[in-house]
Amino acid sequence: MRSAKEQISPYITTPALSSRCYHLGHRSNLKGSPMAVPKYHEMMLPILKHLGKAPDDAAISSKQIREHIAEHFHLTDDDRAETIPSGFARYANNAQWACTYLKQARLIESPKRGFFHITQRGKEYLGRGKTAISRNDLLEFPEFKAFATKSTEKKPPVQPPG
Repeated sequence: MRSAKEQISPYITTPALSSRCYHLGHRSNLKGSPMAVPKYHEMMLPILKHLGKAPDDAAISSKQIREHIAEHFHLTDDDRAETIPSGFARYANNAQWACTYLKQARLIESPKRGFFHITQRGKEYLGRGKTAISRNDLLEFPEFKAFATKSTEKKPPVQPPG
Protein backbone atom coordinates (compact mmCIF):
# COMPACT_ATOMS: atom_id res chain seq x y z
CA MET A 1 0.00 0.00 0.00
CA ARG A 2 1.24 3.48 -0.85
CA SER A 3 1.96 6.04 1.81
CA ALA A 4 0.12 9.38 1.85
CA LYS A 5 3.17 11.10 0.33
CA GLU A 6 3.12 8.69 -2.61
CA GLN A 7 -0.55 9.42 -3.37
CA ILE A 8 0.03 12.94 -4.67
CA SER A 9 -1.74 12.50 -8.00
CA PRO A 10 -2.93 9.65 -10.20
CA TYR A 11 -0.09 10.59 -12.57
CA ILE A 12 2.62 10.37 -9.92
CA THR A 13 3.83 7.18 -8.36
CA THR A 14 6.50 8.58 -6.06
CA PRO A 15 7.00 11.85 -4.22
CA ALA A 16 10.20 12.39 -6.23
CA LEU A 17 8.08 13.15 -9.29
CA SER A 18 6.26 16.08 -7.72
CA SER A 19 6.71 19.45 -9.44
CA ARG A 20 7.63 20.92 -6.09
CA CYS A 21 10.58 18.59 -5.45
CA TYR A 22 13.40 20.90 -6.50
CA HIS A 23 14.87 20.53 -3.01
CA LEU A 24 15.25 16.83 -3.74
CA GLY A 25 16.85 17.59 -7.07
CA HIS A 26 14.03 16.16 -9.20
CA ARG A 27 12.42 18.17 -11.94
CA SER A 28 9.09 17.15 -13.40
CA ASN A 29 5.60 18.46 -13.68
CA LEU A 30 2.58 16.79 -12.09
CA LYS A 31 2.31 14.36 -14.99
CA GLY A 32 5.93 13.29 -14.58
CA SER A 33 7.09 15.05 -17.76
CA PRO A 34 10.45 16.79 -17.71
CA MET A 35 10.38 20.51 -17.03
CA ALA A 36 12.27 23.33 -18.69
CA VAL A 37 15.59 24.66 -17.45
CA PRO A 38 15.07 26.15 -13.96
CA LYS A 39 14.61 29.91 -13.72
CA TYR A 40 17.29 32.08 -12.11
CA HIS A 41 15.32 32.49 -8.87
CA GLU A 42 15.05 28.70 -8.52
CA MET A 43 18.84 28.53 -8.68
CA MET A 44 19.61 31.15 -6.04
CA LEU A 45 19.22 28.97 -2.94
CA PRO A 46 21.14 25.98 -4.34
CA ILE A 47 23.98 28.31 -5.36
CA LEU A 48 24.07 30.00 -1.96
CA LYS A 49 24.05 26.64 -0.17
CA HIS A 50 26.81 25.34 -2.43
CA LEU A 51 28.98 28.37 -1.70
CA GLY A 52 28.18 27.98 2.00
CA LYS A 53 29.68 24.48 1.97
CA ALA A 54 33.01 25.60 0.48
CA PRO A 55 35.90 25.03 2.90
CA ASP A 56 37.23 28.21 4.51
CA ASP A 57 34.95 30.35 2.35
CA ALA A 58 36.98 29.36 -0.70
CA ALA A 59 36.01 31.04 -3.95
CA ILE A 60 34.22 28.79 -6.42
CA SER A 61 34.38 29.36 -10.16
CA SER A 62 31.38 30.11 -12.35
CA LYS A 63 32.10 26.86 -14.16
CA GLN A 64 31.92 24.90 -10.88
CA ILE A 65 28.66 26.66 -10.01
CA ARG A 66 27.19 25.75 -13.40
CA GLU A 67 28.24 22.12 -12.93
CA HIS A 68 26.67 22.08 -9.46
CA ILE A 69 23.42 23.49 -10.86
CA ALA A 70 23.39 20.93 -13.67
CA GLU A 71 23.88 18.10 -11.18
CA HIS A 72 21.50 19.52 -8.57
CA PHE A 73 18.65 19.84 -11.06
CA HIS A 74 19.60 16.71 -13.02
CA LEU A 75 19.82 18.65 -16.25
CA THR A 76 19.83 16.50 -19.35
CA ASP A 77 22.14 17.00 -22.31
CA ASP A 78 19.21 18.66 -24.08
CA ASP A 79 18.72 21.02 -21.10
CA ARG A 80 22.40 21.94 -21.19
CA ALA A 81 22.29 22.48 -24.94
CA GLU A 82 19.27 24.82 -24.85
CA THR A 83 20.39 28.33 -25.74
CA ILE A 84 19.10 31.86 -25.54
CA PRO A 85 19.11 34.05 -28.70
CA SER A 86 22.73 35.12 -28.08
CA GLY A 87 23.81 31.47 -28.29
CA PHE A 88 24.71 31.22 -24.57
CA ALA A 89 23.40 28.16 -22.71
CA ARG A 90 20.12 29.02 -20.96
CA TYR A 91 21.00 27.21 -17.71
CA ALA A 92 24.39 28.99 -17.57
CA ASN A 93 22.72 32.36 -18.23
CA ASN A 94 20.17 31.73 -15.47
CA ALA A 95 22.93 30.68 -13.06
CA GLN A 96 24.86 33.85 -13.87
CA TRP A 97 21.77 36.00 -13.20
CA ALA A 98 21.25 34.18 -9.90
CA CYS A 99 24.84 35.03 -8.93
CA THR A 100 24.34 38.65 -10.00
CA TYR A 101 21.27 39.00 -7.80
CA LEU A 102 22.94 37.29 -4.82
CA LYS A 103 25.98 39.53 -5.28
CA GLN A 104 23.85 42.69 -5.43
CA ALA A 105 22.19 41.63 -2.14
CA ARG A 106 25.70 41.15 -0.70
CA LEU A 107 24.99 37.49 0.09
CA ILE A 108 27.97 36.53 -2.05
CA GLU A 109 31.07 38.36 -3.25
CA SER A 110 33.31 38.06 -6.26
CA PRO A 111 36.97 38.30 -5.19
CA LYS A 112 37.98 38.11 -8.85
CA ARG A 113 36.23 37.76 -12.17
CA GLY A 114 34.34 34.49 -12.53
CA PHE A 115 34.73 33.42 -8.87
CA PHE A 116 32.34 33.74 -5.95
CA HIS A 117 32.29 33.08 -2.22
CA ILE A 118 29.64 33.45 0.46
CA THR A 119 29.65 36.48 2.77
CA GLN A 120 28.83 36.62 6.47
CA ARG A 121 25.44 38.04 5.47
CA GLY A 122 24.96 35.06 3.17
CA LYS A 123 25.77 32.63 5.99
CA GLU A 124 23.28 34.39 8.27
CA TYR A 125 20.66 34.29 5.54
CA LEU A 126 21.17 30.53 5.12
CA GLY A 127 20.73 30.20 8.89
CA ARG A 128 17.12 31.34 8.51
CA GLY A 129 16.25 27.98 6.96
CA LYS A 130 14.62 29.39 3.83
CA THR A 131 13.32 26.86 1.33
CA ALA A 132 13.59 29.24 -1.64
CA ILE A 133 14.83 32.73 -2.49
CA SER A 134 12.88 35.10 -4.70
CA ARG A 135 13.73 38.50 -6.11
CA ASN A 136 11.22 39.98 -3.65
CA ASP A 137 13.02 38.30 -0.74
CA LEU A 138 16.20 40.12 -1.71
CA LEU A 139 14.46 43.51 -1.54
CA GLU A 140 15.00 43.47 2.23
CA PHE A 141 18.63 44.34 1.54
CA PRO A 142 19.15 48.06 0.80
CA GLU A 143 21.92 47.35 -1.71
CA PHE A 144 19.70 45.05 -3.72
CA LYS A 145 16.76 47.44 -3.47
CA ALA A 146 18.95 50.23 -4.87
CA PHE A 147 20.10 47.92 -7.69
CA ALA A 148 16.54 46.84 -8.50
CA THR A 149 15.22 50.40 -8.38
CA LYS A 150 18.04 51.70 -10.55
CA SER A 151 17.39 48.94 -13.07
CA THR A 152 13.71 49.89 -13.45
CA GLU A 153 13.97 53.69 -13.37
CA LYS A 154 13.45 55.54 -16.61
CA LYS A 155 16.35 57.80 -17.40
CA PRO A 156 15.62 61.31 -18.68
CA PRO A 157 16.50 61.90 -22.32
CA VAL A 158 19.94 63.31 -22.92
CA GLN A 159 19.82 66.94 -24.04
CA PRO A 160 22.23 67.83 -26.84
CA PRO A 161 24.76 70.51 -25.89
CA GLY A 162 24.13 74.10 -26.90
